[in-house]
Amino acid sequence: MGELYDPFPKLPKNIRQIGEKEQIAKLYVEDYVNTYLKRLYPTDGQDLRAGLLLGTVEINDGTPYIFVDGAMEMEGITQEGRKVQFTDVAWKKARQDMEQMFPKRSIQGWFLCGLPGSELSPINYWKQHVQYFQGPHQLMYLSGGMEGEESVYITSEDGFSRLKGYCIYYERNQMMQDYMVLRK
Repeated sequence: MGELYDPFPKLPKNIRQIGEKEQIAKLYVEDYVNTYLKRLYPTDGQDLRAGLLLGTVEINDGTPYIFVDGAMEMEGITQEGRKVQFTDVAWKKARQDMEQMFPKRSIQGWFLCGLPGSELSPINYWKQHVQYFQGPHQLMYLSGGMEGEESVYITSEDGFSRLKGYCIYYERNQMMQDYMVLRK
């Protein structure tokens, strides 16, 4: 009888809405992931940094609930300018790191972080998105640094949509904390 009152999916208790409520998908980004992505911008002559968004997805009444509790930079995939080239070597390394640092998580999409103030266009990366992040509800997170514009796009039956908003949630996330410490 108790299972009738358990909400599906189980939502985090402590959340903060960013932007408007979204109808296409419900995106929940863990606070350490949000902090990592906001602080991740190119240094030492780089123009761009890119990596994977990790977590889980559950479907309820046709609406995807995407929980991102991990973000992991991929090494050696950015090139001069704002170009990204995924290689078999980079994917192999990313999958090994994922298994070790973020077990039981799946790829929910990717992120691209540019220099502060830079504007990244999803159109420039759409071809790679559909090639490497196939399937419904795959995310593309674009950020222009600490004070820069950030936007999240998602694949859906209609194609590619910009999310109007998402939620930041707060809970203990040892995996992401360990990853951030390791990366410093």
